[in-house]
Amino acid sequence: MRDDARYHEGLHLFRERHWFECHEVLEALWRELPRGAGRDYVQGLIQLAVSLEHWRRGNPRGAWGQWTKARAKFDGLPAVYEGVALAELLSEFDGLWRAVHLEDAVAAQAEGRPHAGSVTSWPTPRLVES
Repeated sequence: MRDDARYHEGLHLFRERHWFECHEVLEALWRELPRGAGRDYVQGLIQLAVSLEHWRRGNPRGAWGQWTKARAKFDGLPAVYEGVALAELLSEFDGLWRAVHLEDAVAAQAEGRPHAGSVTSWPTPRLVES
């Protein structure tokens, strides 16, 4: 997978905050992968990107749903997977969602109240040597 240009393009788009486009590129790769950890990993990256896009569009419930699905896809994977510092990335997401009070924002959305929580730093996948 690390040799596939779509993987690197998807990661680049993620880092550049083009989450919808990242989703599109990685989905094309995901469709071709056999069942297993690699396929689940790519789907998790897609879900992370989509969670950020939902947040940007003011949909905390969508962000939460995609975030929890992504976390499940990464269960059992090592700290560095396919060259990405995965444990670090997940820690950044944990910090982001705590900082913006994502769970409170989901409750506010369900009650029809506006949610607060601006983001100044977005998590990005960092490639490392493995």
